[in-house]
Amino acid sequence: MDEPEQAWHEAGHAVVATLLGGEVVCVTLESDLDGHDGHAEVHWRLAGGELAWAQLRVALAGPLAELDYRGQDVDQPAEVLAAWRGDWEEAEALLAQLEPVEARREALLLRALTELRELIEDPAVTERIARVAETLDAHGTLDAELLAGCL
Repeated sequence: MDEPEQAWHEAGHAVVATLLGGEVVCVTLESDLDGHDGHAEVHWRLAGGELAWAQLRVALAGPLAELDYRGQDVDQPAEVLAAWRGDWEEAEALLAQLEPVEARREALLLRALTELRELIEDPAVTERIARVAETLDAHGTLDAELLAGCL
């Protein structure tokens, strides 16, 4: 993944986490913490199902923001999102936590993706993602203060 795509990806995680009430401590393109190219560290005040639902949408937000940057859409969610293995593994674990019946997880995934598409397509949200991505691309890492300045 090239730097601007990666920056949009991580910015998607960070902006959506912020909009959902998370406190983004830092977002970086330079992280090897979890085997990913980038990382967003989020602290939450939510618990249980509310926390899992927010984390699911944040996990999916990075890939959707990157697809938006590329001008692409999600036609086959599992196939497309599987390209982002770490995010997809996190999403699958959260889906299993939220919905124990496997046959109903796809509907929950589609609901999350629909909500995220609507959110990311909002021009004000797209603008925030763009500002965070541009600053992230320039600096490599944003702490909470730099991120707040972008938002």
